[in-house]
Amino acid sequence: MERVNKFSNLQQWCSLRPIVAAQGIKRTIKRSFSSKGSNHATSLGKESACRNFDYSAFKSCVWDLEQRFLPSRVESVVQYREQSLALKLRTVTDIKWLSISWKPDLAHIGTRELEPRRGSASEAFTFGDAVQRNLRGMILNGVSMPEMWERVAKLSFGERADDFPRYYLYVEIMNKHSNVVLCNEDNDILLAANQIGSKKSSQRLVQIKKKYSLPPSPTGLSPDDYTSFEDFKTSILSYASRSDNKRLDYCLSRCFMGVGPTMAREIATKAGLAQESDVASLDSSSWTRFHAEWAHWITSVVQNNFNCGYLNDKESLTVFHSQDGTKLDSSPLQFFGDYYSTYSERDEACRMLSMLRKTVKSQHLKVTKKLASLENQLDSSDAAEATKLLGDLVMCNLHKIKPGAAEVEVDNWETGNKEVIKLDPTISGVENAEALYKKASKLRRGSSKILPLIESCKGDMAYLEDTEVLLESLEGGTADEEIALLNQIESELVQQGFMKKKSIHVLKEKSQKKAKKASKSVSSDYRRLKSPNGFDILVGRSSQQNDEITMRLAKPGDIWMHARGFPGAHVLLRCSPSQSVENSDLEFAANLAAYYSKGANLAKVDVIMADKKDISKPKGAKPGQVLVKKERVIVATPASITTDE
Repeated sequence: MERVNKFSNLQQWCSLRPIVAAQGIKRTIKRSFSSKGSNHATSLGKESACRNFDYSAFKSCVWDLEQRFLPSRVESVVQYREQSLALKLRTVTDIKWLSISWKPDLAHIGTRELEPRRGSASEAFTFGDAVQRNLRGMILNGVSMPEMWERVAKLSFGERADDFPRYYLYVEIMNKHSNVVLCNEDNDILLAANQIGSKKSSQRLVQIKKKYSLPPSPTGLSPDDYTSFEDFKTSILSYASRSDNKRLDYCLSRCFMGVGPTMAREIATKAGLAQESDVASLDSSSWTRFHAEWAHWITSVVQNNFNCGYLNDKESLTVFHSQDGTKLDSSPLQFFGDYYSTYSERDEACRMLSMLRKTVKSQHLKVTKKLASLENQLDSSDAAEATKLLGDLVMCNLHKIKPGAAEVEVDNWETGNKEVIKLDPTISGVENAEALYKKASKLRRGSSKILPLIESCKGDMAYLEDTEVLLESLEGGTADEEIALLNQIESELVQQGFMKKKSIHVLKEKSQKKAKKASKSVSSDYRRLKSPNGFDILVGRSSQQNDEITMRLAKPGDIWMHARGFPGAHVLLRCSPSQSVENSDLEFAANLAAYYSKGANLAKVDVIMADKKDISKPKGAKPGQVLVKKERVIVATPASITTDE
């Protein structure tokens, strides 16, 4: 066992931070969102890029919606995110949530089994509430695409399945121009997710009470007019001759409507051609294979031969049956709903993480500047005694001060040297001494007020540093759990005054209270792991959870640990007073506490151990901060904890 030192009557502020669960003696931690010391969003960016919801994917989902959900009743409408809407559709045999997103990089339509996790501030989204008032109880009795090769779907709603439509919901999936528009039976616009005025577009207006018109037609040729080999080849070569970029996939996607970059690459790959190949370099055999795949794609789109799924060990997607007849997932709506919900949750987590990091960084800088200013003022207040001494020297040398004198030379009995004291020539010597006494008294009073402010600033800095460590190593669990933790951290920052309380935060607090009553609180979802000899170890995943673990769950006999001198995680090794804890158990817990702290990159880190009775939470302390009165120290080696990336 490592060296253990004992310290008595030692008080130390400690901050809390979560760590991820681990199982067994191997000491291996699995991460789902980020690697230690890396940016969360950057880590996500290293994963496979999200597939663009191109025309092929769009048409497959519209076709699936028409086949499986006509007719269906709209039971509820929820705008669960700022740019995402979900309609609860009930058919004779099934209930599904139809998800519609117009977020530029994640625009799509799809279905999901469970109700989408509502953003805590979903009540603040007026668009979804207005759609709910119009469509709830209506019957989805029609699905169509007004124009071929355009990503626009028209959903019709009536009072009965065979009734004339009373409302039309237009879904436009066009990347940054994506939109959702609700119209009445006369095609007058009632609602629009994004209203478009004359300043935004000179080609069409999307405004309430105006007539709805389809988006401008996309550029390019209509694929079904160029199905023959010669027409296809001539069109590609003609475009390449006018373009500086002569890559095969680029020319194909730019030449024809409905062919996005993803589908162009898929067609080229299935034809056995390199995506970056120059069009002019293709021989007759390559052109034949290229046209065969092109014709297969057109046939599949026109005849609705869709079958979406993963290929190549789930590294890439396909919207169609493979040429060899491999069967994939049967429902395009369900497939893309699951696919994009994963990226959507991850995107939300990244957005919140980035925002909270920026807030913590700016607040830490603000508190640092405030602390420096207060310490400068404290240095000035330390001059109170020196100022009082000057007053005493003036009083003892009044006989040397002549009327109107601007200074007086005196013997300083403290230093034994001559000293020149500046005077106000407009007042007498006694009045000069009184002014110095008054200044000394003011400095002394300032010192008594500044010290508590300095202590408060130091507490704020400790809390912000702890939160920064928490955000740096956020990990474990599902995306929903991560977002819930980020919401919890955001609420803590609002409560501590580091973020302004807005209406959205009021709604989040309301939502969290409802969720806590309805189900298990997020704060009770602690990380649990086992020591080498089977002892339970509890680890909090937020400051609130850490407070609960340390102050409420810790029992006599439990061993509490924390990296000494670093912001980091609190680790609770659970054992009764009658149980004997082996050195390997202590070392494992200590290594975890060191690894999940700011000292993780050091070869060795001191980790403090304390009993429950020696830990208290002072009045007014920040979340996750406790006072340790008596501690023992064990030297931990963070490097002994390995990570499965």
